[in-house]
Amino acid sequence: MPHEMQPTMLIASGDYLRGDEAVPHRVLSLLGSRTGVSMHDVPRLSPELSRQIAGAAEVVFVGPDGRLGEPWMEPVDWRTDAGRIVDAARRDFQFNGRAYLCHVPGLEFNGNRTLTAYAEARARQAAGLIRKFLGAATA
Repeated sequence: MPHEMQPTMLIASGDYLRGDEAVPHRVLSLLGSRTGVSMHDVPRLSPELSRQIAGAAEVVFVGPDGRLGEPWMEPVDWRTDAGRIVDAARRDFQFNGRAYLCHVPGLEFNGNRTLTAYAEARARQAAGLIRKFLGAATA
């Protein structure tokens, strides 16, 4: 069955129960619903996502990062979990879009169920970065 083509897919992954590891989910909540963009919250990246991303022109994986600083985006590297999913989508489902990883820094990756103020600030920055990316992608 053919996929309905979505220009952009955003996939936030991180464990909701490990403090700042949930920061990618906060990024999606800050973005809200957007025309032509499908958003997916997952606890972890899995091979099953390769089928889902096949129908997208672009996919942005949003993930937590333990390195301090501002959020940044880069093309997906095949050595990462996201890269392996993209490779499988290309091989098995003819995905021919572009794929990026948005790194969102956090401080505490523990059993705390709330984000630190640091991660909240980085989530807001990452949402702005992705808004800018989406604006450029549709222009």
